[in-house]
Amino acid sequence: DIVPKIRHRIISTWAIATRPQPEKIWPLAALIWEASDPYLYLRATADGRVICGGEDEEFTDEERRDALIAEKRDRLEEKLGKIFPRLDTAAEFAWTGSFGATDTGLPT
Repeated sequence: DIVPKIRHRIISTWAIATRPQPEKIWPLAALIWEASDPYLYLRATADGRVICGGEDEEFTDEERRDALIAEKRDRLEEKLGKIFPRLDTAAEFAWTGSFGATDTGLPT
């Protein structure tokens, strides 16, 4: 083929939001991205929470994805604590979702 086929994948991802923190964590609404595999991202909210997400996996089905929320929450809390040891990493909210991606990262 002259034009290669673009492969599509569906990925599951997880995220947590902490309780509002007593001190400002970092200035502005900067996004922190840890380029590990699986990646980890962090950002602060206007009310002082930290949103932490990642732990992506290939999507299998909604039931399996949703059943992993507690396990992934625990992992995200642990990783967040390693980056910010003085932070209260307990999640007040935890959620999951799925998104589509291509091998090139470009839209099709």
